[in-house]
Parts: sequence; structure tokens; C-alpha cells
Amino acid sequence: MMNQELTYWVSLALMPRLRTRRKNEIYIACYNREPRVSIVELFDNRPLWSELKLSDEEVALFHHTREQLSNHSFLVESLLSQGYNILPIDSPHYPRSLKDNMKQNAPSVLFGKGDISMLQEPSVAIVGSRNADATSLAFTRSVAAKQAAQAQVVVSGFAKGVDRTALDAAIASGGKSIIVLPQGITTFASGFREYYKPIMQGKVLVVSTFQPNAP
Repeated sequence: MMNQELTYWVSLALMPRLRTRRKNEIYIACYNREPRVSIVELFDNRPLWSELKLSDEEVALFHHTREQLSNHSFLVESLLSQGYNILPIDSPHYPRSLKDNMKQNAPSVLFGKGDISMLQEPSVAIVGSRNADATSLAFTRSVAAKQAAQAQVVVSGFAKGVDRTALDAAIASGGKSIIVLPQGITTFASGFREYYKPIMQGKVLVVSTFQPNAP
């Protein structure tokens, strides 16, 4: 996908005061239209906004967002140059399971770093308490190791306790893991340093749905 399209996708994803579901509804209307309307046309073809029945508030949001396109273009260029991935919801790399489960509430864009092909592999989520006791953590390690042995990607957060234990156990067992961040992807600097080797080896993928510099 060309950088221009990614700029418009990021602009849509980061548009304030508009719910994800509504953003996706607008894009789906463009996708289903004959002829199909691209993400670029959605922003640049202003007469289309009335056809899509955007409210006055939504029209104002689109106007405001268009004024931010140069900033978003710089953001996209910066992310790509640093090796981050930007996956719009129409990307072939976007996880099918996320769209199937969340439908129109699925994030419009995913930001990632690592081997994005992992998003298409069989996976299992392991999450739990930050204050889990020793027995619970031992159980977590056992489950994560078993899933890794069965070539299941372990998906978890990065919180201490069960989440981190599942991540580390999967890697230690030779498996793969996806870290789903509660923050922007560029603010995960310490995590990238700690997991640099498994990320480079294609064993760990980091993803975020948030503004890239969100704390």
C-alpha cells in the first residue's frame, strides 16, 4: 500500500470524537459503493460527504482532519522508516479473526513491529492477574509451553504476572508470541530493547491500536 493511502488511513484512525464503529461504517459504505470509493477519495471528494449522510459534526471533523494530513504524512514516513508496520482494516495482513470477532468495532488501523505474518497463524490468548501466586504462574508457564509446542501463537498483554509469564514461557519453549500493548507503539522503547532478539528472529510481534506516541 502506498504511503499516501496509509496517511489517509492513519488520519481516519486517529480522528477524534468519532467512534471506531462509525469510522468503519463510513469506510464500508465507500467500499460497497459503485464505483468503489478509495480512502483518499473519502477525504478529498467533499460532495461525497453529503451522499454518505455525514452529520454536520462529522463534516467538521473531516475538514479538521484534512488540515492535519501533512502531520500525519510525516508520522507515517517516520514510522515506516523506523521499521514499524501500519495495517489498515482492508490490508490482506490484517487479522481475519479480529474482523470476524469484533466486526465493525475492529480497530481501523493496527500499528506493529515484528513479523506480521504471525497475525494469520493459529493463536490462543493467555491473560490474567498481575498479582498471581506461584501456583498460578506455574500453571501459566505450563499452558504457554504446551501451546507453543502445538505451534499456537500465544497472544497476551505486557503486564506483570500472568501476561509476562505467558509471553516469556512461549519464547523459552521455542514458540511465538504477540504482545498487545495498552499504549502507543513508539512509547514501548524499553520493551523493544528487552525483546530485540526475538523480534528480529520473528518470534515476537508487538501490536497497538493507539495513537503511536500515546503513553
